[in-house]
Amino acid sequence: MDTALLCRAVGESGCAHAADDENTEARWFPVDRMPEMSERFRQTISAALTGGPTRVGTPSK
Repeated sequence: MDTALLCRAVGESGCAHAADDENTEARWFPVDRMPEMSERFRQTISAALTGGPTRVGTPSK
């Protein structure tokens, strides 16, 4: 199960950083210049940006 949250940077620094041992780095990307990723993540981002459905993809059997 993946959980996605739509967030905005708050405050002056806006610096993304890895805050735990699970992640090695964190960065902000303009929507039109995001790195390579699987199609399911692109669908999730698109749904969030357009106010689309909260569930993306098909449920597991």
